[in-house]
Amino acid sequence: INRAINGRQRVFIWGDFDADGQTATALLVGGLRRAGAAVDFYIPDRTTDSHGLHGPGLERLAAAGCALLVTCDCGTNDSSMVEQARALGMDVVITDHHRQTGPIPAAVALCNSSLVAPGDPIAGISGVAVAYLVLREVFAQRSQPGDESAELDLVALGTVADVVGVSPINRAFLVRGLPPLWRAHRPGIRALLDLVGQPASSQDTSTISYKLAPMLNAAGRLADARLGVDLLLAANQEDAVEYAARLRDLNI
Repeated sequence: INRAINGRQRVFIWGDFDADGQTATALLVGGLRRAGAAVDFYIPDRTTDSHGLHGPGLERLAAAGCALLVTCDCGTNDSSMVEQARALGMDVVITDHHRQTGPIPAAVALCNSSLVAPGDPIAGISGVAVAYLVLREVFAQRSQPGDESAELDLVALGTVADVVGVSPINRAFLVRGLPPLWRAHRPGIRALLDLVGQPASSQDTSTISYKLAPMLNAAGRLADARLGVDLLLAANQEDAVEYAARLRDLNI
């Protein structure tokens, strides 16, 4: 990833359409942009595309000049599609947490919390948490340790939304990620909280489970999950309010 950043190569994040995938996509896009990457993202359409990598999407990214493809919350079981991506000239880094059911894909790197030894501290973390650990290492190797902490609010949001177990590491992610989430420095989070009438000072995780996550998930189920990522990456309140209203209507 750092080689692609330093070489100004085009990087694409391939996400997934649920809240965990959306938060992981936003985390990698936002974090890698701050690291200097030329990065964009792609999320398949739930109604017309399968979960994970697919041929037409890879061809579109290749045509757009993608040199490095980084997956989040998917990719572990897409061995044939990784081969196609390589044939199209892309390096592939996989970040995921789903169990491996087929051949190990021939990616540059496979970062998957379900492949660690039993009892490993990172076993059972969400897709967004795996993406966070990869981003942390990117910043560490760039002599910018700690810069990834700006994304901990997204880790907390995705961890609760994906209903993973409350292991010690997941509890630590929530302890560190919930306070900045509720401070709502992201215009998109502030817009969602305003819509549901939830004060930003609250740290009740049920607000995520029953109010915020369903709106993000609605985008992936009924429309385009890119809407949720656009909300999380929104730079101004006007755009965020528009995205949030569309998510609310889809959820209704």
